[in-house]
Amino acid sequence: MTKHDDNPLWKALDKLALPTDPSKVAQEQEKTFQAGLHDKHPRSIAVVNYKGGVGKTTATFFLGAQIANDEPKKKVLIVDIDAQCSLTSVFGIDPTLTDDHNVLTLLTGGKAIKPTGIHREAYLRRGRYGGFPPNLYLLAGALEVEDLDFELAKEQKFTRPEFFAQCRRVLALFHNFDYIFVDCPPNKMLLTQGMLRACSNYLTVVIPDRVSAYGIPRLFRWVEDIPLADRPRLLGVLINRVIRSPSGITEVQQNSLAAIRATVSKHNPKCEKDRGIVGMWPNSNNVCKVYDEGKSHLGQSDIWETRSRQQAVGDCVRDTAVKILSVCK
Repeated sequence: MTKHDDNPLWKALDKLALPTDPSKVAQEQEKTFQAGLHDKHPRSIAVVNYKGGVGKTTATFFLGAQIANDEPKKKVLIVDIDAQCSLTSVFGIDPTLTDDHNVLTLLTGGKAIKPTGIHREAYLRRGRYGGFPPNLYLLAGALEVEDLDFELAKEQKFTRPEFFAQCRRVLALFHNFDYIFVDCPPNKMLLTQGMLRACSNYLTVVIPDRVSAYGIPRLFRWVEDIPLADRPRLLGVLINRVIRSPSGITEVQQNSLAAIRATVSKHNPKCEKDRGIVGMWPNSNNVCKVYDEGKSHLGQSDIWETRSRQQAVGDCVRDTAVKILSVCK
């Protein structure tokens, strides 16, 4: 025993962590980045549909927040590529006032976008309101992404394959995250196509009505046109705004659900569990409330209320998150 062994000050100093070697951190970041360029992130999920107003943004936010809440040791990233920037607003960031640390800067930065070329942490935002899980992060959107196709065509800065590779490069920057959700806009623009190719999985959100049921086959055919090496796997279909009355789901919605299930079975026979349906949510358009009331959905009392024969939205979100976690291991 030395003279220092029983000294509480020395014991306290022994427990202090040594400062991290910056060169080792940089090496590890570069190694992770290169792995992301070579192999897609296994738990990257594009949330997509041709049709707007079906609840894609709501689903992206709810599922990301739920998984971050249920898995506090895991890091969850949400990427906002929709020009409406709704998710960015929900996190308390005004897209009209934000700086250049957003997804557009990374998408147009070319090969300079790499761990040694940027300060990655400057692009990671956390919710500015109380109640957000501390392990939930945002890569903020930009209003100008709606002009991206036009700018790319005009400046000819990237060929189409090069831009698709750039989308992969952006996600590779965050390859050390455990889950990545990408909120896609309701269109077939290059950015949506690129992020579908950059993600390992995709989830589509639909409303059980005739219009949505007709649009699902087109979406599946579009994804099937992506080369097999880049094609994402379908996790399933999330049904939003299910209306239950005392007698059950309405007849119109029952017919639409049958058509959606048949389409999933035809185009994606591997989605056997629940015939491709990963969740059936009542009206879950509470993103505006998150922004107005300044709290995450986990603190919303009405999220956990059960009305009529409806399952509470919070319970639905949790059930869907569990299904996604079971598939994306």
